[in-house]
Amino acid sequence: MKKIELPLKMFFQNLSYNALLRIKESGEILEVVTPAYYNPQNLNSILLKRNVYEFFDLPDDESLLDIALPLYNNNENDHLFSRPFLSKNLFESYHIFYEIHASIPYSKIVFCHTDDREIFGIIRFNGFVSKLLPFNKSPFIVLSRNGDLVAFNRMFLDLFQGQGKTAKTLLNKPVWSFSNPNPLELLTGQEKEFRDLLNAPEWRVEYHFDFLSDSETALDATRTKDTRKIGQGLFWEPSRQGLGLLPIGQPFDFSKQDFKIEMILYTDNGNLPSLLLGISEEEHPVFPDYQGYLVGPLSEGKKWVMKREGEELFVRTFENDFIPGEYRIQFYKRGNRFSFFLNDTFQIGYRDMNPPLLQTAQPYLYNEALSPLLLRRITVYASPRLPALEQASNEINILSGTENRFQFRQIADNQITYILKQFHYVFILNDITQYAHNIRTLEQEKERASQERDRFKELALRHSYYETTLIGETPAITIIRKNAEIAAIEPVSILIEGETGTGKEVLAHHIHQISRFRDGPFIKVDCATIPQSLLESELFGHEKGAFTGATQQRMGRFEEADGGTLFLDEIGNIPLSIQIKLLQFIQDFTVTPIGGNHQIQVKARLIAATNAPLKQLVDEKLFRSDLYYRLNIVRFQLPPLRERKEDIPLLCHRFLDIYTKKFNRRIKHLTSKDYEQLIRYDWPGNIRELENVIQKAILFSTNETAALDKALLKSETTASKRKSESEVPVGDTRAFTRAHLLHLLEINHGIIARAVRESGMAKSTFFRKLKEFKITKKEVKSLDKRGASDNPLP
Repeated sequence: MKKIELPLKMFFQNLSYNALLRIKESGEILEVVTPAYYNPQNLNSILLKRNVYEFFDLPDDESLLDIALPLYNNNENDHLFSRPFLSKNLFESYHIFYEIHASIPYSKIVFCHTDDREIFGIIRFNGFVSKLLPFNKSPFIVLSRNGDLVAFNRMFLDLFQGQGKTAKTLLNKPVWSFSNPNPLELLTGQEKEFRDLLNAPEWRVEYHFDFLSDSETALDATRTKDTRKIGQGLFWEPSRQGLGLLPIGQPFDFSKQDFKIEMILYTDNGNLPSLLLGISEEEHPVFPDYQGYLVGPLSEGKKWVMKREGEELFVRTFENDFIPGEYRIQFYKRGNRFSFFLNDTFQIGYRDMNPPLLQTAQPYLYNEALSPLLLRRITVYASPRLPALEQASNEINILSGTENRFQFRQIADNQITYILKQFHYVFILNDITQYAHNIRTLEQEKERASQERDRFKELALRHSYYETTLIGETPAITIIRKNAEIAAIEPVSILIEGETGTGKEVLAHHIHQISRFRDGPFIKVDCATIPQSLLESELFGHEKGAFTGATQQRMGRFEEADGGTLFLDEIGNIPLSIQIKLLQFIQDFTVTPIGGNHQIQVKARLIAATNAPLKQLVDEKLFRSDLYYRLNIVRFQLPPLRERKEDIPLLCHRFLDIYTKKFNRRIKHLTSKDYEQLIRYDWPGNIRELENVIQKAILFSTNETAALDKALLKSETTASKRKSESEVPVGDTRAFTRAHLLHLLEINHGIIARAVRESGMAKSTFFRKLKEFKITKKEVKSLDKRGASDNPLP
């Protein structure tokens, strides 16, 4: 075929171009020709006499003549565009003319030559910029499939004013480096969340088809001209006339119910079907997924897709074809969440933040490749539709040094999201900072009002109860009170140790009330009663969306204690994973909420308490030694009540004052005989047990005399029975030994129910200890001096 030899402009009259270049073999640009209707950049002044290697990524090991293709004297020149070379984005000036910055090449060039070895370059601009222009009135970002920022507009760049950020420093950065939370993580979620929804108990079977049987119901529900029953199941051979669709059961009401399907099928060609939801049978589609959703694998392009009304929202490619064999498919739509599992392997998880309203519609299988499949079983489940309030939020913060808040909206348009044949995420950002600020202000005012109410309530009751006053005149208590007054002056951490019921919280309250923090809140956290999985969130708080179920931001107890005192009771129960964060707080008095990336300064005193010696836990590697020494700056060891019996009358007087007012009784004091019996008792439950005894005595009194427990007043018997009980670590499960259990069983004649009650343990824990120490049923029976024991043993 003869090559053309005509003037330059006529060479390309039938080709679409944005600029034509005549180039030396060295790369120097000799002439620039642009269409008369388009040349806003004045490319002549930019490109002329410059070298083409400056502006395009060209191979170093080939000359321009080597990469240039022959130009023919006819219209068959499509071969020229088989080898394009991409721009370095140095001459198009789109950031000036359109205020759009991108690392995606703005243009591409192909080279051709004539018989006389003259070289020409044909430049075509990539059209993604012009397609993004309609969205330029709001900040927008374009992300690659792996979450890197590849394009944005001037309005997005303006969000970083004063932060030293430039377009160059932002381009190709991962989205998580400037957005919290990551919008892609909000869309795609976590596998555990989707798996939990898959196995949720709310699903109920709507209908079940077993094609291995001869059930006519199953056959009728899926019977089309493309299916027939064979011995191994239902054989489906899709046709073009049927658009590769197979109806599943009856129409499904998506407006009221969520949908799940499980199926077993066999493929001998490696092609698998997708799920199609929301098509109205009254319509005649131009393409199968023009309505509703299409979710699953597509053989063309080897990709997993999530499509809404024909436009792709999520794409993930797979390397190899599926091998022939049997497959189990599980798919569901739960609220705005969609998920696809193949052979119990998680493949797709996606939240649609702008879902269309689906009505009653027929679910379909979609076989894009029109390849035969053998269906064995299909089960369809339904569940009440997830309320809108439980849907995930599409709100993010742009980390630009300001407290801004944006709602992101994903653009679903393949003409925009497919750039250079690659799928991209395109998000429009709507500024809701002012709305979020107003809501946050209202919530803070509500919280402040609640705290003020609690504070005034606390102040009103401050001097009314024993819990806020350290009572006692024994030398040990006098020394503790004196040292507490010294320690309260400075905001040092304090550790309080002592048996259960000795008044550790009372001492913490006392220190709080005489310290500089007395006008702030006193926040107590019982670390033994909060599940370890929730303890970190309870202490440090969390951001909205930080984990499944975190539907709103929550302030942690550390932050609540700002300006006051945080009392951590039973600190020995804190797991090692949280101890490191507690250590960090003691070091710099800052906390970072779960899911947050900013530190919050907290001015508060930390008081910790434990009934198990922390040093022992350190030796057992259950407590960090560095945290122990940080807490042990000031340490108080509270004595048990049996070692300070001189204080019993003072404590009784306080409890009488409290509970006579509470129960409207007229008892003013106890008798000397009552005091004598109370002092003889060893009080394994310490002050808390004494308080309960006095409270009960006042409650059941019928005159001006307290009705003390008669069993307790049998002092001689009680003292004898309790002779060695003071050694039993009541309520301290870790400290119990085999001897302690045998002692409790012996003094209670082998009656396990009584032994459990006096141990301070749960019944299940007591039985576990019996098993741990290998205390047999026979051994328990031998402790019953009255005869055989009728207690059940595991």
